[in-house]
Amino acid sequence: MQGLDSILDVAGWSIQESDRRQLEMSLSPLFEAVKNLRKAIREDITSIDFEVATIEAGTIFDTDHMEPHWMSSLFLERREECTSEEVIGTTGLGLWVRKGHMLHHEMVVLPQVALRGAEESMT
Repeated sequence: MQGLDSILDVAGWSIQESDRRQLEMSLSPLFEAVKNLRKAIREDITSIDFEVATIEAGTIFDTDHMEPHWMSSLFLERREECTSEEVIGTTGLGLWVRKGHMLHHEMVVLPQVALRGAEESMT
């Protein structure tokens, strides 16, 4: 209903709280029917459920959210375990998938990144 509130705001329409509850009760079965129909015709996953994942330069390397580019992998094997490395850029795009509610995303393909230490070790 938050999305609908935004649409109503943009349109300049206001709605009373009692009307809002009635509207929610009226629209809920419709939303459920649309969801069931999308599932039945195998359209329950669409492009709006996916988002390209990149990592900003300056981010500290974290294996939960990214994987090293092959040159960075070689560097990581030789470095001290306790040191943290800074990302200098994304070399391979990752993929987020929206699961359930709009706010819950799951990384299904980790983006590949180049690390500053790997760059410095090659010079």
